[in-house]
Amino acid sequence: MAYTTAMSEKGKRLRKAREEAGFKSASAAARLHGWGVSTFLAHENGQNDYDSDQAQVYAKAFKTSAEWLLWGRQPTAPGIDQQLLELPGDAASKLLNEFNSMIKAAKLILPPK
Repeated sequence: MAYTTAMSEKGKRLRKAREEAGFKSASAAARLHGWGVSTFLAHENGQNDYDSDQAQVYAKAFKTSAEWLLWGRQPTAPGIDQQLLELPGDAASKLLNEFNSMIKAAKLILPPK
């Protein structure tokens, strides 16, 4: 019984993530992302469970975290370096270098503790 309730809660979070990502229907989201419509519907309505690998796929598509989809917990925020590295293309390395230069300059200006 608890397993069914957990699946239902995961389905509710999946539905909320899909709706917050701007998809009015589960079938539209599934088709756009190339997922089986009936499989996605079964995950969203709690009929079938989904694993952590599938949660990662859904999280990426809906701009949320797999941890939230699976357990309802928000992950701790990644450090600035990790956030910068997740940016697309060459922007990540340029911004990371700029950020590191700013930190070095700040260390030269500020007195040590």
